[in-house]
This record gives sequence, structure tokens and C-alpha cells, in this order.
Amino acid sequence: MKGLSEKLFAQKIRFKEFNGKWRLNKLGEIFYSEKGKGLSKDKLVVNGEYECVLYGELYTKYREVIFNVVSKTNENDGLKSQVGDLLIPSSTTTSGIDLANVTAINKENVLLGGDITVLRSREKINNIFYAYYLSNYKKEEIASYAQGSTIVHLYYNHIKNMLIDFPSLEEQTVISQFLSSIDNKAQIEKSLLEKYELQKKHLLQNLFI
Repeated sequence: MKGLSEKLFAQKIRFKEFNGKWRLNKLGEIFYSEKGKGLSKDKLVVNGEYECVLYGELYTKYREVIFNVVSKTNENDGLKSQVGDLLIPSSTTTSGIDLANVTAINKENVLLGGDITVLRSREKINNIFYAYYLSNYKKEEIASYAQGSTIVHLYYNHIKNMLIDFPSLEEQTVISQFLSSIDNKAQIEKSLLEKYELQKKHLLQNLFI
């Protein structure tokens, strides 16, 4: 999908109903930022009252879109998500490329943990489009703005002057739906393959009992 998404974002291929020119804006002209607040792993509770997202989960449990929130807590103090938010981890001990993960969330009142930069739009956008756009087409550029050696940081001020494309909302939506459908199909196929591998392993083990 990477090659296809790059062609879409570079406008080398377009859906036939769209031919308008994309705007070019600084990221800070489209988005302002908020910061998640401290929430550690030891505050997670299996049957907790409130849904939450920790920054580390943006690497390990989510891709470009959060469909189902996997963690809960009984804590209720901190920044809560809004429909249309984009989440970016702001620190890592590895490299800047790992910080260039942008995740869309379209659920309100999910508690957002510390070390998460939250992008909120100043105008109407499709945040799933921008999750794919920033995580893929702009990944290398975003990574280049990260700073630090032992601990690498990426903050809003580092990327607010980065130039980004702004197609019409209608085109954003069509592209996001197209990429999401491909992604969903790939995830289903991956899950089926993992299931078949487990079945195969079980059958082979039984053969040699």
C-alpha cells in the first residue's frame, strides 16, 4: 500500500471526480496542539471506568486509526480526546523515525497520557486522511525534526512550520476511505494467517505426541 499511498499524496494519481489544486499550508496554520498528561502503566485497570491511551501504545497497539481503545483506568484527571484529534508520541529511546507515527481518534473523552502531542484542527478536516498522510508521505520529514540523543523528542514547535498539503474535505474523505479499506483488508488477512499458523502448529504437535 505504501507505493499507492505515496502516489495519491503526491497527486500522481487522482480520483476522477477531483481535479482541483491542493492548498499548501504550514502545519501550524491548520492545527494547534494540546499535551496529554501523565498516566503510567500502573494506573491501568482491566475493568477500569475510563478509556485511555498511553503514548507507548501508539507504537505497539495502534496504527493510523484507533478503532477500539484497548486500555482502561480509574483515573479521570487529564486531557480527554475530541473527535478529529491526531495523536503523536513525543519521546522515545530509539530514533526519530519511531516518533513519526500519527494516529487518528474519533471518540470523545478518552484520557490521553503524558508524552502525547495532540493535534487539533482549526478548520474542518478528515483526521484519518492526515493520519495516513503524515505517517507515510511525511514520515521522513517529521523524523528529521526530532531532537536528542539518549532520549529523542518531537514537539509541536518542531513541526509547526512544516509545509503540508490541504485538498478539499471531499477529496480527503474519499482518499481516507480508500486507504482504510485496503488497510482493513490487510489486517483481516494477517489475522487469518496467524490463526492458520496456530492451527498448523497445534496439528503438528499432536502428530508427534
